[in-house]
Amino acid sequence: MNNYEKARLLRVQENKERLRELGVKSVAKSLTSLVESKKKKKKKVNPTYFNMRDDNFSHEMSDDSDKDNPEVATHVQIAKKQHRQRYIAPKSMTKIANMAKQRRVIAPNALDSNVIKDHHSKATITMDYVDQDDEYEEMDQIASANIDDETHGDNEHDELEDEDDELLHDELQHLKLEKAIGISKTKKRGPTMLHDVHTRIEDEREVIICNEFGQPVGPVREGKDVVGKFSRFLGTVARNYSHAPLIHSSWQKVPHKEKIWEYVLEKYDVPDGAKAWVLKSIGQSYKVHKCRFKQKHFYQFKDNKTRWNNRPNNIPEDDFRKLLRLWSNKDMEQRCARAKQSRMSQKNMHTAGPKSFARIREEMKNDDPHQKVPTLTQLFERTRKRTEGRTYVDLYDDTAMKIEQMKNYKAKENENTTIDPFLVVMNKENYGYRRLYGRGVTNTLIKKVEGPSTSYMITEGLMESFKANVDVEKNQLLEMRKEIEDDHERKKAELEAMRADIDNQRQNLEAMMQKVIRQLPIGDPED
Repeated sequence: MNNYEKARLLRVQENKERLRELGVKSVAKSLTSLVESKKKKKKKVNPTYFNMRDDNFSHEMSDDSDKDNPEVATHVQIAKKQHRQRYIAPKSMTKIANMAKQRRVIAPNALDSNVIKDHHSKATITMDYVDQDDEYEEMDQIASANIDDETHGDNEHDELEDEDDELLHDELQHLKLEKAIGISKTKKRGPTMLHDVHTRIEDEREVIICNEFGQPVGPVREGKDVVGKFSRFLGTVARNYSHAPLIHSSWQKVPHKEKIWEYVLEKYDVPDGAKAWVLKSIGQSYKVHKCRFKQKHFYQFKDNKTRWNNRPNNIPEDDFRKLLRLWSNKDMEQRCARAKQSRMSQKNMHTAGPKSFARIREEMKNDDPHQKVPTLTQLFERTRKRTEGRTYVDLYDDTAMKIEQMKNYKAKENENTTIDPFLVVMNKENYGYRRLYGRGVTNTLIKKVEGPSTSYMITEGLMESFKANVDVEKNQLLEMRKEIEDDHERKKAELEAMRADIDNQRQNLEAMMQKVIRQLPIGDPED
């Protein structure tokens, strides 16, 4: 529906409200006592509020939820009678609206406007559907009072017009509903899709480098953040309904995680040691996606009937019915309330954004001149840094106080000097989880890989390629060495031959000189 049609619907509603304010209803009642209408009185039909999408709605959606949540059961009731589907020709709504304008009745100022306003207050926009069939019948009575010569064919045309008027009213009600709940029609960026990665073949895979804990930290080149794009790719996998359906209550109950891992390996060359981190990252993205989906399609509407009418198109109807049944369960509601309370009680929230703590630690180590791993205190201060002028959810006073305590901490004489001030100020660590290390790092893993130097994980294929390259280079060096030795021997032999030739030439020259000297005549001493 374009902007023009929306504006037209709003104008139609405003005109109806003006007719009610002008006392058309009272005038119609006075006219009906004088003029007998030939139009048959229409039978009042209870509104069903079903459109073409509601054909598949059934009682199955509320079978389980009605027992656990009686409040939801009162709203999820199916009407016995539905409107008959009929074809509406293009631009027929405009013709009907023009014909309705020609049949309007301009009422005289029979009543005081202030009195009329007291008896006809404007209806407010709510989330529930409003029954306005009485208003349509009143408008039909006004039109019938002013048209005395209607035929049976005209009556049929009026019935068609009233049905289309009801469609106009439903569309207008939907627009007001969207405006009331704050649905924005502006064009937005949309979710990240990464079609270039999902259509990638195996030969085009990019290599992911991980640290000693199996967390991706590279490669990061200037103008190309490979590991950042890899993290966003895992988010698209979590939002893919074929990989992770939303009907499961938690990520632990999602099946076929091995297939998800195999699909990741088809698009990226990831070490086997990073499997746990990859699946946990997808599980976290799955949790966030499900939370946002519930906020958009469950909490935004008042009852299951409205939620069903506004169900998304990218989820099967049976699965959406299961989701409504799951989220309407009382035990699930209590669980969500406890999780929300626990989330709101957290303090000292980090401001690192989507970048992982493992990458931040790697950047801080590379920036250090001595390539030293940063301490927990330095990481805590770096990940809680705030930008001036921005608005944050929690206050910074408690975080700033703890950072100051860490900087000013001095170990006692009987304490271990190697202990990090972060552990002293922030109290004892939780069992099986280490803060500021990133996802998937536990105390057991730290003890296993603890050492003076930092190592990296690469894939077996990449290691084999490195070994193959080393072997090739080694063979090339050996061949070059052999060629150099052969060339040296050849040049040495040539040099020996040249030396022998020079000696022979020198001996021949000496022999010739002696022969010449002997042939010279011996002169007279007197001469």
